[in-house]
Amino acid sequence: MATLNPFRFIHLLFGSGRFLSLLVVAYLFVFLGISDVISTALQYTEYRYQWTPLQYGVQSSIAMAVGVLVQSLGLKLILRCFGDRIVIVVSLFMQAGFHILMGLSFEPWMFFASSVGSQFAIVNFPAIQSLISNGIPEDQQAAGLGALSSVSNISLLIGSLLMGNSFAYFISKEAIIRIIGIPFYLGAFFFVIASAILWINFGVKTKDKIDNRKSTMTFETMDETTPLSVSLSIN
Repeated sequence: MATLNPFRFIHLLFGSGRFLSLLVVAYLFVFLGISDVISTALQYTEYRYQWTPLQYGVQSSIAMAVGVLVQSLGLKLILRCFGDRIVIVVSLFMQAGFHILMGLSFEPWMFFASSVGSQFAIVNFPAIQSLISNGIPEDQQAAGLGALSSVSNISLLIGSLLMGNSFAYFISKEAIIRIIGIPFYLGAFFFVIASAILWINFGVKTKDKIDNRKSTMTFETMDETTPLSVSLSIN
């Protein structure tokens, strides 16, 4: 019988095979990465550019509108042209690059351009969620997605504490070296980790599939027997 407690289901996500477990770990690091914008971007722009909350709100709204357009109009085409594995890994590296640029932005227009540009790499979120969802049995989808939401909330909690405190320290007089963009550098670091995990994980998945074809073995783990809805092809 499927459990309805999402927190109790978290251990099932990590115990359902290496492929699905590493997907969830990468998903955790992705949300650690975006916590820089969620927790410190307003304070960062106020401190560095003397933006008002209204100015930041306008900039954030434009960036999110670009993200909505990318996901609604370009996601299917991008996945069809390049395949989901390449898109996920490359988009995470792009996210890391744009977050580094946000941390290095000396002028407001540079931060605005980097923030809007990062929205073109936001396609990794629905793609990763789709892969994880297809690794969860149908009778446990609700609890599984609830557990995934719990993982993201835990990541955001940890990330917000880390980003906020690091930003406060590195702009203070007590800091050994002054690094205003430290939250975005940390966010970029987490995106790189997530991308590396997925790159290794997809390579392992491909090798397992090839071995499966050669030996006609039947994998019994949740992640290997469940077909993926997004286009997973062996390169």
